[in-house]
Formats: sequence, structure tokens, C-alpha cells
Amino acid sequence: MPEMTEITLPGGLIIKGTKEQLDEALATLRAKIDDGVHYLSASRGVLNIDEMHPNHIKNAILRIYLDWLEDKRNLDWPEFFNAIAMGPDSNTMKALVKTCYEKTMPTAEAAAADTGS
Repeated sequence: MPEMTEITLPGGLIIKGTKEQLDEALATLRAKIDDGVHYLSASRGVLNIDEMHPNHIKNAILRIYLDWLEDKRNLDWPEFFNAIAMGPDSNTMKALVKTCYEKTMPTAEAAAADTGS
């Protein structure tokens, strides 16, 4: 019998199943939460992007890219190059990048100005 696991999301929602079933459920939830306002974190549940720490946003961006790239593994060459040229197209990704930039770049630019760089 496969080992059963459970995840408790914020708000108390409990999802039970095998690791594969939970991965599939989380992937489905991620696909459905593409409103440009929220991000489904594997460790913290549904988060408001504006309230996320820049380091968490960076990790979220990398996770989306890694998941997106994994889906491209079996494409034929023309489809592969077209997909890579376009990149991931999601409202969540766009919001994560915009928010991370707004939270980090003014600080980085100010620090560079202070050092004369």
C-alpha cells in the first residue's frame, strides 16, 4: 500500500493522498491560481504576492521556471525553441517579477549611488 501523506493549507483545508497525488493536486491549484495577486506556496499555502518577502518571491520565480522548463522536456525542436523564446506566460509570474523588482531594485540602486558605483 502506498504511503499516505497529508498537507494542511492555511485556513485548515487538509489534502490527503500519496506524494504523487499531492503533487498533482498542488499543480492543479497552482494552475488555477493565476490571478496576478496570489501565489500558491508549497510551504505556506496561498499568499498575497505584495506581502511576500523578496527572497521568497525569488524562490517562487525560480520554482515556476523550473516547473515550466520540466514541461518542455518532451517537445520537438521547433516547439522547444518557440517555448524557450517566449518564456513562461502567467499572470502570477509577471506579478512576482514586478513586485520583486519594486521591492529590491530601489534599494540596490540607492546602495550603488551611496558607494559611487
